[in-house]
Amino acid sequence: MSNLMEQEIAEFESHDGGLLIDLRDEADFDAGHIPGALHMTLENIRDEIRRLATFNTRILLYCYTGAWSRQAEEMLKAKGYENTVNLGGIDQYSGRMEPAITVREMRRMKNLSQNDLARAIGIRQPTVAAYESGKANPGPVIAAQIRKQYNVTIAPMEKRRKKAGTRSRSLAGMNTAQLEPVDVNSVTTIRELRAAMGLTQAAAANALGVKPGTIAAYEAGRIHPSSEIIRKAHELYGVSLKPGTSRRGRTPKKRNDDTKAAYSSLFIQMPGGKTLTAADILEKVTGEVGEVESIYVRTDEGKAYWVKNENGTGSVDL
Repeated sequence: MSNLMEQEIAEFESHDGGLLIDLRDEADFDAGHIPGALHMTLENIRDEIRRLATFNTRILLYCYTGAWSRQAEEMLKAKGYENTVNLGGIDQYSGRMEPAITVREMRRMKNLSQNDLARAIGIRQPTVAAYESGKANPGPVIAAQIRKQYNVTIAPMEKRRKKAGTRSRSLAGMNTAQLEPVDVNSVTTIRELRAAMGLTQAAAANALGVKPGTIAAYEAGRIHPSSEIIRKAHELYGVSLKPGTSRRGRTPKKRNDDTKAAYSSLFIQMPGGKTLTAADILEKVTGEVGEVESIYVRTDEGKAYWVKNENGTGSVDL
């Protein structure tokens, strides 16, 4: 084999005992990926891996250039998944690529009924129906079960969009702020999206996978939607949110070259003799939680504590 990626993939295919994770955008994954790969993102990989792997599981990661897979490797190793390998960018792979197919296409190809498929992978028939209608999509656990059972990779159905100005029956009777309907094609902010779709903050939060308070923070300009939220909004509603538009015109602060150089030359001693630069710590924190306003390090605990805004705080293991 010519490189690490192809050697590791050959080992993965011959033993079938690990996980191969594609961290590229979902559309590119669906169009073609390395056979056997599952799709995850930097935002969800830690939660999804817990359902699929033990600390001893061999986890192989790849993306476009190796940058996202390197961040994911660091995150997973920090959580105890020491058998994790960054394979680098997809351009290092010269083997066969396969497209993802929908649950409906897979059923027809395998000549299965919805009940047959539900029994085979341990779910209920209405769940299969929801996958096929686009009301829900299989997560990595179900996708992995289907992959193991039928040797195909599942792509999500396109979710059905709500018509502008309408609300679902489940929202009837709720005391919500009145928003003027707008043309969906002109939507660029979360507030405009809610107006166009007739959504409450709670409904928008549920659809985008965040808390209602986060939607409120987007609309107040305290924080701005991440690239993952922007992608989800486009997939669900066909709108193109602009990064930073919910920050009342402000854009994230950029650090100049002198600051970056200073970060790289500042060394911090961690427990166990481990040494990190400030640049390492900054990259690790922003790789896990995105842009932050401040970071402080507890060397005795081996943690970096971060602050995004008045309501957003947390820590990262170093």
